Amino acid sequence: MSLFSESTLRRIAVATIACFSLLTAGCFNRVQIKPDQAEKLNKTHKAFVWNPFVFFGVGAGGLVHKNVVKLERDDGRIYRMNGAGDLIVTTDEDGEVRFEHPIIVDYEQGNLKVAGKNRSATSFSADEIEQVEVYDKDEKKTTQAVIGGVFGVAAVSVATFFLVRNSANSRSTP
Repeated sequence: MSLFSESTLRRIAVATIACFSLLTAGCFNRVQIKPDQAEKLNKTHKAFVWNPFVFFGVGAGGLVHKNVVKLERDDGRIYRMNGAGDLIVTTDEDGEVRFEHPIIVDYEQGNLKVAGKNRSATSFSADEIEQVEVYDKDEKKTTQAVIGGVFGVAAVSVATFFLVRNSANSRSTP
């Protein structure tokens, strides 16, 4: 005989899965930029820097160093991209063409030449480009999702503990 009804077990399972999905979530931004701004992505990087003082109890075990690049959107607003991101070029003929970081971009006279980790150098003429977008991780939203997931898992665990305890107490009482 089970401590919980089948519907209660389903609810606990769904809540746990929802909380764990928040723990593994990554929130991303996809922002349209002007094609001539894509060349600034050559300067983006994210590197892990080891802190040797961690063995002596000073400081954190490692730091992530990211540079910030300011890109002009299609509507004229500025977008601050932290660290490395991917580039997506949309054309009539090929649809979306995605280049994963690290990428190399060359923009001359309206022509865009892009190479990425996943693709060799590809050229696009100005008249075939529909839009150019950057795709990067939103660290703030991702951190909030992970924290929400941790608190959610903790809440489900505590609720399950009290349900089990109350169920066991009610069975032992004559």
